[in-house]
Amino acid sequence: MTGSDELMQEVKLQKSQQFQRQTPRPGNAGLCLRCHQPPSALRSNVKIPSLVMQLLVMALIAMPASLQATAAQSTQWHPLLDIRETAASYISSRAQKPGQSTTVSAAELDNRLRLHRCGVALEAYLPPGGKMSANTTVGVKCASPRPWKLFVPVRVGVTARVLVAAKALSAGITLTDNDFIAEERDLGALHGGYLREGESVTGMVLRRRLPEGQPLRNEILKAPNAVRRGQQVTIRSGSREGPFNIRMAGTALSDGRIGQRILVKNRSSGRTIEGVIRSSEVVQIGH
Repeated sequence: MTGSDELMQEVKLQKSQQFQRQTPRPGNAGLCLRCHQPPSALRSNVKIPSLVMQLLVMALIAMPASLQATAAQSTQWHPLLDIRETAASYISSRAQKPGQSTTVSAAELDNRLRLHRCGVALEAYLPPGGKMSANTTVGVKCASPRPWKLFVPVRVGVTARVLVAAKALSAGITLTDNDFIAEERDLGALHGGYLREGESVTGMVLRRRLPEGQPLRNEILKAPNAVRRGQQVTIRSGSREGPFNIRMAGTALSDGRIGQRILVKNRSSGRTIEGVIRSSEVVQIGH
């Protein structure tokens, strides 16, 4: 072997040793260690994963205890949702009526509220002086050995089909079937009153003008005149079923509705007397 051959072998050996130092070992594949770092730095980097593992182990050991404590606390207090549902169910069972739709919702309760879990069924009630309305308050109480009570605000929404003007209506007109329609409305918003679908208003007279879409109400309606001024009527004295029932011809001196008092003139005697309109043809005098 010549001197040049020995030199070449020496160079190859050095390169091989350098390559082995730079190549990470299988056991340290996850460690980003650099071969040019001094031994002290290598030892420091190796300790970091060990410290992290210790912290993870400690956290895993402590976790079950904290979860158990949280579970114990959650079972100690009564669920707020159950309290709200008890209040809403109480109102819902009493607000339902035929011909209308009712929605009931209880207000959200403060999540910081802590009431001991009730071992018996909750009881709901209206506080003294309370009444069913769009916004009401319901009392919910627990009658267990550790009693408590709470007042829950409840919102009640009621809708129904009511009669409204199908178009703008003028005062004094006599209503026909084409003047009104039925629409679903929130009854809580109809503070001035309303008439429900199916109530008879055809033939009634409108006291004042009514814009389109506005609800019909009893106070703005009046019965049509049953008797007109100058109309020939029958004047009846006494009750129809009584022993004394005298009839005579008369003339109405004013317009009037059934049940209204008007003046009539006795056509035989010419006397003017007052009576009550009983029908479109009869005016009763006396009792």
